[in-house]
Amino acid sequence: MSEHARALKPEVFLGRPDSTELARWLFQLRQYFILTKVAEDSEKIAYAAALFRDDAIDWWLGVLNGRDAPPSDTTWDQFVALLQAKFAPLNDAEVARSDMDRLRLARCKNITEYNQLFTRYAARIRTLPEPDQVHRYMAGLTPKVRQAFGGEMPDTVVTAMRRAERSFRVDGMFAAAETGPVPMELGMMELTAQLNRMQMRKGQHRYSVQRQQREAGTQDEEGYGGPLCWVCGSPQHLARVCPEKYSRKSSRKQ
Repeated sequence: MSEHARALKPEVFLGRPDSTELARWLFQLRQYFILTKVAEDSEKIAYAAALFRDDAIDWWLGVLNGRDAPPSDTTWDQFVALLQAKFAPLNDAEVARSDMDRLRLARCKNITEYNQLFTRYAARIRTLPEPDQVHRYMAGLTPKVRQAFGGEMPDTVVTAMRRAERSFRVDGMFAAAETGPVPMELGMMELTAQLNRMQMRKGQHRYSVQRQQREAGTQDEEGYGGPLCWVCGSPQHLARVCPEKYSRKSSRKQ
């Protein structure tokens, strides 16, 4: 067995009634059998059964010890059919369809989680046509994200997912799309507000200084004055002798 095959060794199967989980596990097994060149059905079944845990192994022991135990010449396809009958219930597709109808982007953490859940539900339904998948995917998006499509309906779900992810990269953080800002964004908003207030105070201070210069007649022809006190902005003295500087220090000590 090659090192590559060892690295791709399938995971154990716990026996949860989830058709998507079963389909993924069976896919891993098939790929593993191809890499390891396992062709005999009996070897495939034995290896798969060795990966059973929890409910899966209890079920398999019951099958082997029951009256309807599979014959020794059971094929791999028959074994898979037994697994699907037990762990992929017939109503699973209807449950997945209902979950897909309730899926909304605004209730997810981000666009990645929304896409993952939608893909999982679509895999469980199996028979859902591509146009219906696109329609249901678009219905779950927020109005702001749908606007990025410009009224056009994508041809495939993959295209819709890519465009939705691109719109988030352009518009900014996910949470601001519909559910409000997240803590990091709140910090950025507060920082922006502080910078705006500083710019406003700076502009008001500059206007006050220019007015004082005009009143004192210290501005030149282009509107620029001489040295100013950086404490109070007065053109009459410099900061080192500013009386307001010392009054501020004394008030702080008090």
